[in-house]
Amino acid sequence: DDRGTRKPSFCIITVAASRQIQNIHPRMPAILPDTRSMDRWMGTASPPASLIDILKPYEGRLEAFPVSTIVNSPKIDLPECIKRITL
Repeated sequence: DDRGTRKPSFCIITVAASRQIQNIHPRMPAILPDTRSMDRWMGTASPPASLIDILKPYEGRLEAFPVSTIVNSPKIDLPECIKRITL
């Protein structure tokens, strides 16, 4: 803030959706695929601009299934948000 006080915060970095996810949404959270990428991202040796190459659609195995629309509410944080439902 204006007084130099640090506040915990985060952001979700998105990338174009992988082939598996494209039919659900055009974007997806960036997923670092391996320990080397994680170390580069968390380290201080790499200039931020040099990290762009690791931010790409994750093509590893992902599982997608329908869930309740309650997942859309930022006010609801319950296990039911990610429980598989039958359509």
